[in-house]
Amino acid sequence: DLLLDAFAITHRTRPGTRLVIAGPDETGQRDALAERLLPLGDAVSWRGPVDAEQRHLLLSAAAVFVMCSDAESFGLTVAEAMAAAVPVVVTRTCPWAIVEERGAGRWVDQRADAIAEAMYAVVGHPELGASMGAHGRHLVEDEYSWPSVAARLDAVYEEVAIDGRSH
Repeated sequence: DLLLDAFAITHRTRPGTRLVIAGPDETGQRDALAERLLPLGDAVSWRGPVDAEQRHLLLSAAAVFVMCSDAESFGLTVAEAMAAAVPVVVTRTCPWAIVEERGAGRWVDQRADAIAEAMYAVVGHPELGASMGAHGRHLVEDEYSWPSVAARLDAVYEEVAIDGRSH
């Protein structure tokens, strides 16, 4: 509902924008929002569950990825979007401050106007979006790739082993 409100604001300013909602509708949001979708017509596409190939195609066509969850502990989809060099807009209810710190997107208040403003900034300035996408890809490589995670885990094991020997 919040993303739909934010998109409606953005769509009024940039009528050519499109919103694609992908993923399972686990809580019946599609039916609950059906009436609010009507004024937006074909500007909103609700895809439902997607497989890896479809996800790749959707991300490769995306100008921005938005997550405005009420209770997201990590949000793997944010990392997937950044790995695909897609700039992200994430609300502060999600633990993604690093997105803004590293220039990969915007970390905004959980309000439709804040989300819309961030989406507009990215969509309205393709060079900014491209830069954010590149920063996001580097962020994922630096922080979340298997080699970087393994190196950090190895360092922790090494520290524990050294501390264990010194006692």
